[in-house]
Amino acid sequence: MKQVVISLAVFGLLAGCDRVKPDDRICSTPPEMAPGAWGDCIHKWSYRLSRAQGPNLEIAKAAVAACADVIVFKVNQADPEDRLQLLEDINRSAPETALFRVVQARAGHCDIPE
Repeated sequence: MKQVVISLAVFGLLAGCDRVKPDDRICSTPPEMAPGAWGDCIHKWSYRLSRAQGPNLEIAKAAVAACADVIVFKVNQADPEDRLQLLEDINRSAPETALFRVVQARAGHCDIPE
């Protein structure tokens, strides 16, 4: 019984050893989100989802999907004549931004934002 207790204690200590500190040279703190700030939303959700299992691209797609309402808000706030171009620009930029942020979070072991 004593060996089991000691083994469990050692296992408990080792379980915490796999947590790597965030690398401040790689990580950046996501800013507080403002309405329509789709880039900030993607930054936060990419960091939040980066620890999920799966390929970077799939995690990035999920981060963009999590920000759909923020993107729609941003587009709807634009002048009606500019909405289509804005949506095209965001649709072109958002997946690449999310992919970068997922890779950044995984490489830097970045903290998950609140």
